[in-house]
Amino acid sequence: MTNNNTPTGDCGPFVQVYAENFNGGDVPVGAFRTCAGDGDFRCAGLKTNYAHYYDTLGAYPSGWPDTATSGADGNGGRTFGGYYRPEKAVSVYTASNGDGQMRVHMTSDGSVNSVAAVVPRKCMNLRYGKFTERFIVRTRTPGFKMAHLRYTPNEVDYPEAGGNFSSDPVSVFTHGFAESGADVAPGTAWTSWHTYSTEIVPGSLRFYLDGELVKTVNADFPEAADWVLQNESALAAPTRPPERRWTSTPRGSPATSTWLPRPTDLRPSGKADQNAILERGWRSAFTRPCRESRDRGSRHRNGRPWRGTSRRRVRWECRKRSRAP
Repeated sequence: MTNNNTPTGDCGPFVQVYAENFNGGDVPVGAFRTCAGDGDFRCAGLKTNYAHYYDTLGAYPSGWPDTATSGADGNGGRTFGGYYRPEKAVSVYTASNGDGQMRVHMTSDGSVNSVAAVVPRKCMNLRYGKFTERFIVRTRTPGFKMAHLRYTPNEVDYPEAGGNFSSDPVSVFTHGFAESGADVAPGTAWTSWHTYSTEIVPGSLRFYLDGELVKTVNADFPEAADWVLQNESALAAPTRPPERRWTSTPRGSPATSTWLPRPTDLRPSGKADQNAILERGWRSAFTRPCRESRDRGSRHRNGRPWRGTSRRRVRWECRKRSRAP
């Protein structure tokens, strides 16, 4: 990636398998409903009128407890948590500048939060690859957090606000196969546009922020996993949710992408004022490393995820690795 446009084509040793700029039409709140569970995540409410997103975007099913509610990370369960409600939280819309955005609007009724975790279906069941997203968190409202992760239960989390958006920095963690962690940007970075990339290749994981390498873990991620954009209640004090948006701005700029290795390299193995919104712009998938753009401008335990919330704009892509670097 050399700019902030949605990436197209292969990238270094990665072959692009998926890209999304959210310019394919609006999807109203309520359409991301009747979502399946592990291994699928497709939302039946999208099938008839929104076939593209039915095939490409899934979500945790309505009613799954988030980490604060389930205590799945060993926290014992909090007195104030949330449940995944994609039908209440997730939508795709066109901004006033013509830019397609995906929005996740978190809400709270004062006693329980409605949160959401979106799953790029084209990036499921991958061991190696390059996963990139671009977003901004509009408000660092206390009471919510996030972890974009791969969990098998070996785990990769980046970026993560581990406890609470209002106080936590931008962090990266690995667990299980290799224990490591680092804070790569202050908490104020959440509310500015940034591009986050993870490269997972045999024997190494590399983490980038705005095109700069911020951490390397010399270990081999041992199995295939899904890429989950997990947004949930904070593990700290219960308060209002923030807003997140993923989007490509200007039109055609990056939101999320992933590159994956070629198949031969893949080894099997509320209240109205209490809300949080996310908007996404693009995604893609490849299988080899590439240069990152320089823009200065949750975990899943025992079948249940960790998540976070805040207002963010994002773009995605994923790629799979085509050959050893």
